[in-house]
Amino acid sequence: MSATVGISSPSVRSPTLRLAVAITALALAATAAAAPGKKLSYTMIDLGTLPGMTMTMSSFGGINQRGQVTGWSYFNHYRDDSPFIWEKGVMIGLDTPAAVCGPQDINDHSELVGPYIEQGTPHAFFYGADGFVPLPDPEGTPGGAWAKCINNRGTIGGLAKSTEFAYTFGYAPVIWVDGQPQVLPVLDLGFAAPGGAVNDINDAGQMVGHSGGKFEMNPPCLRTHATLWEKGQPIDLGALEGHPSSMAFGINNAGVVVGHSGVASTGASRGFVWTKKTGMVELEMPSGWVSSWAVAINNRGDIVGGVSEAGDPQLGIPSEYGAPPIWPVTRLNHAVLWKDGQCIDLQDLVPADSPWNLHTAVAINARGQIVTWAAKLNDPPDPDDPYKDYIIHLILLDPTQ
Repeated sequence: MSATVGISSPSVRSPTLRLAVAITALALAATAAAAPGKKLSYTMIDLGTLPGMTMTMSSFGGINQRGQVTGWSYFNHYRDDSPFIWEKGVMIGLDTPAAVCGPQDINDHSELVGPYIEQGTPHAFFYGADGFVPLPDPEGTPGGAWAKCINNRGTIGGLAKSTEFAYTFGYAPVIWVDGQPQVLPVLDLGFAAPGGAVNDINDAGQMVGHSGGKFEMNPPCLRTHATLWEKGQPIDLGALEGHPSSMAFGINNAGVVVGHSGVASTGASRGFVWTKKTGMVELEMPSGWVSSWAVAINNRGDIVGGVSEAGDPQLGIPSEYGAPPIWPVTRLNHAVLWKDGQCIDLQDLVPADSPWNLHTAVAINARGQIVTWAAKLNDPPDPDDPYKDYIIHLILLDPTQ
């Protein structure tokens, strides 16, 4: 069910807001095991789509402490991605000059960052009190830039593309301070012209991502290490024993880092948590699964991500962006929560007769609200587009106790 109304929302600092869609298709009470003698209980909320769209996606970190969720709604991915903020049952489309615009992160001031596409090239943007603001590309990066994260101080992290960097597709880690870009130094792992990316930043200004390597084909392996930047300098977080590569995707305000470490020979990955005291520690994975990945952590230390029977969604190596659900892989992947020393399969929250598969949990705030990618079969499927054989929505797991 949906309704289209005009609204004025003081919680979203934007000069122009268009089209509010209130969709709560799922409101199901669900419980899962947590610590011994304690149950987790959630309400499942389907965030729905903007009018005229069929899909909704979000990136890692797409929820703030107020429970606002950001992402993009689309009919044809990379052609009509439309940005939104969702709050308390209302999805608000944001006015931008770009035809393709995908917010990646939102801070507690309702400020968004992400990429927009202009003539086939990505560029970073900021969206705040004055609306849509393009961010300048770093000098010497003709391939454009991509904003991925923002903290409550307004510092933005991401990546830029340059032919000077041989790493993967020529990415370099970048931050924007007061709107101006700075390319960060990277790890030297012995490869020519290394690069990297910033994936998350906390309120202390600590940044995490990966740097220092290149992509090799035999076997497929991205030779990079999870990286922590403190005071602008890279710190090598290493990789799990026997693993050639790793990536960090989340950091909380206590400086605890999460990510995944890759096993090229078996086409699998393992989620990890890192602290300065313990170093990198593998996260527990339930039996029967091949891979796990951790992508976000809140300030209480709760971690979310996914597990898979088929290896990592991107060829079994740590994935730079994660991967949107692709059927039938969705049936082999489950969203998970690591809490109180246990790995909880969030698919157990879904009623047996529900068509939804919770593919990956991509964000969690201090209130314990979890954003998940969810997929179900499209009925009937689109005969002209196999990627429309399924429907992707965001489902919010809202704690009830």
